This record gives sequence, C-alpha cells and structure tokens, in this order.
Amino acid sequence: MSSRVSNPNQWFVPYHLASDVLSEASVEDIAQKYEPNWMPETNKLERVFVQTLESKNTWSMMLKEVKNWRAYALDVTRRSGKTNKAGEDDMKKL
Repeated sequence: MSSRVSNPNQWFVPYHLASDVLSEASVEDIAQKYEPNWMPETNKLERVFVQTLESKNTWSMMLKEVKNWRAYALDVTRRSGKTNKAGEDDMKKL
C-alpha cells in the first residue's frame, strides 16, 4: 500500500496494474481500482514505478519519468544479449 505522504513525488504501483493495462481495461476501471491506495493526488509527481511479471519467477520494472517523458525498462532477461520480445512489446505498450 502506498505511504500516506500528503504530496508524494513517486508512485509505486502493483504489478496488477500492468496486467490490467495490457489486457486493455478501461482507464476508468484502472483509476477506480488503483487511485485510492496506489496513486494519491499530487502536483509533484516525478516518477512512476511499475512492476511486471513476465513469466513464472521473472520480474521486470519500468520506471516512467513524468517530467522528462522518459521510460526505462529494467529487465533481467536482457543480460548476456538475450532479449524477451514479448516483454519488450509489453513495455512499449505500458
């Protein structure tokens, strides 16, 4: 659950949010489900951390920088030159 900081600059959302986005849940449904506990209202938001479960026991993290419109995919499957095409496509969609 999110901390009770009155005006946070970061959101740490659960991996279920990524699953809902990728399954094309409506923005309204996502907002209703996640805003109360995970995305408190703020005017200082700088970063959003989104976990994704790629496959059994394989996690990755996406960092979205709000002000710079940048996204970083932190993916353990990218080591040794290996890639996960499905995971990369999901990160682009998110």
